Amino acid sequence: MIERNVRAAAAVLLAIFGMATPADAQMIPAAKPGHEVYISWGYHGDRYQREDIRFSQPSLGNDFTFHDVIFHDNKGWTDGLFAHQLTIPQYAIQAGLFFKKNTAFEISFIHAKAIVTQDQTVAMSGTINGAAVNQNIVLTPDVLQYQLNNGANFALFNIVQRFRLYKEPGKTASLSVLLKAGVGFVVPHTQNTVFGHPNDPGFQFSGPDIGAAIAVRFHIFRAFYTEFLEQGVIARYRDVNIYSGSAEQNLWAHVTALSFGMAWHIGKG
Repeated sequence: MIERNVRAAAAVLLAIFGMATPADAQMIPAAKPGHEVYISWGYHGDRYQREDIRFSQPSLGNDFTFHDVIFHDNKGWTDGLFAHQLTIPQYAIQAGLFFKKNTAFEISFIHAKAIVTQDQTVAMSGTINGAAVNQNIVLTPDVLQYQLNNGANFALFNIVQRFRLYKEPGKTASLSVLLKAGVGFVVPHTQNTVFGHPNDPGFQFSGPDIGAAIAVRFHIFRAFYTEFLEQGVIARYRDVNIYSGSAEQNLWAHVTALSFGMAWHIGKG
């Protein structure tokens, strides 16, 4: 009863200022208490721009760069999503809090895989065994095998702005567009062989990343939603572990993801 009276009073005030009529009282929805939170899980495919990779192996007299190297992803879910553990394919997880009605803070982790395509021909420049080189070379397995296959792994802290397209967010069949932008860091799992010498594979903190995205969120049934996302990520990889040295590179990624999630309210209004 109190809630109904408050809504009616609000409609009367709007009528006084010429923005509504008292009959609109029943049309004003009651605000949900507290803040909206959400979490989602999904899978994605990635496309990468060509990148230069610089290798430094001081004890071997090597400091050289492979130019315009082609990378590809390894989706995993295309050969049977339930044929292996759910975390083996390229997955994405997001968790967020709307601290304002349509503005949220979000933590995102994108498990992307970036692998140098074998048998491509690239330009190589620099020094090998202390001698200058400037030539084309084929990246056969005995020249280079370079995989961020257990993850190029983008961690991002995003600000999210939501724009309602149809119905109030959280209601069945509601539709919204979300714009996301953020910065973070990469946690790659590096596994490579350079001129026949393998590294000691493992995870490492590497460098910064920055991302921007547009997403469409559709609430299938009340709190449960699906989200389609297109995202661009620019990442910098420093001191990548290789045999007797380190590598460095940038990575420009285009991520296309489909996620399923749940949203609910916490706290008091």
